[in-house]
Amino acid sequence: MDYLMQDGIGIKINSILLTDDCLDFDITFKFNEEINVDSKNFSFGYAVYDENKNIYNIQPRLFSKNKENNKISFIYKELGLNYDTKSATAQQFSDIATQQITGVSEANRTIDFNLTLRAKDKFPQSKTIYIKIFDLGYTMSDIENENNELTIKNSEDFNLSKAKWNLEIEVPKKFYERNTTELTTKNNIPGIDIENILISETGMTIKFKSKEYDKIVKSGIDMEAENFQKQISEILSITDKEGNTYKVSNSGTTQEKYEYKLSIDAGINDFTKKLYINYNYNGTKYTEELIEK
Repeated sequence: MDYLMQDGIGIKINSILLTDDCLDFDITFKFNEEINVDSKNFSFGYAVYDENKNIYNIQPRLFSKNKENNKISFIYKELGLNYDTKSATAQQFSDIATQQITGVSEANRTIDFNLTLRAKDKFPQSKTIYIKIFDLGYTMSDIENENNELTIKNSEDFNLSKAKWNLEIEVPKKFYERNTTELTTKNNIPGIDIENILISETGMTIKFKSKEYDKIVKSGIDMEAENFQKQISEILSITDKEGNTYKVSNSGTTQEKYEYKLSIDAGINDFTKKLYINYNYNGTKYTEELIEK
C-alpha cells in the first residue's frame, strides 16, 4: 500500500492480522520537512469498521483538546447508524485497544505504530476493513513530583491536521475464511472452570474462571515484572507433546468475577501435534490433553 497523503502527512498500512480474537495493524506515518512532531507523545484518533458497518472500535486521540474530534458520533452518522451515548460502546466489537510506537526514523521522518484490538466475544469474518484516522497530534506537559505524586502542572496540545484519512484494506482470504474449532479437556481440572477454548489457523483463546489465577494477577501489582511472569506462566500454560510451551500473546479480565481470557500463539496446525493444558492447583500440577468438543 502506498502512502495516502494529506497536509504533508502520509499514512500507510503495512500489515493486518484478523482472527476471532484479534485485529492488528502495523501503520507508518510520514511527515514532510516543514511539520514538527514530537514522536514520543504522538497519537491519533481512529475509527475501525467493516463492509457491513460492523464497528470494531472508535477512539479519540489521547489527551486531545480538540472537542470536535472527541465527539466520536460523526462516524455513526457517516455510516447511517443511530448514535446513543449510553450504548455506543456496547455497539463496538472491541473493548480492549492498545497503541504503541514501534519505531522512529528521523532520517526518513517516519513513525511506525502498532494498533491492536481485542474482541469482546468474537470478531466477524470481514472481507474489507476500513480505518479512518483523524486528529493527529501530540500534547506537551510539565510534570512535577510533589511528595512522590506526579502532577501535571501545564499542558499544551498540538494538532497537526484537521484532515481525515480513509484507508481501505482488503482482508486476505486466509483470515476471513478462517475456521474455528472448539476444544475441551478429556477430564475436568480442579480449581479452574473452563468456559471455552477456541482454536483457528491463526491462534487460540481460552476463557476461564479461577480464584488462584485471579489471586496471582492481583498480587502482581507488588511484584517485579519478571517474577510475575514466572508465577503466572507456572499456574497455567499450553504445551505440546514435545514439551514446547506456547506464548501468551494477550491476557485480561472479562470484568466477570474471577474470569479471564487469554490469547495463545498456537494454531490449528499445532493442534495436530497434540496440545495440553497445564494448571497448578494447591501445589499439584494437572495436565490434560485438549480434544475437539
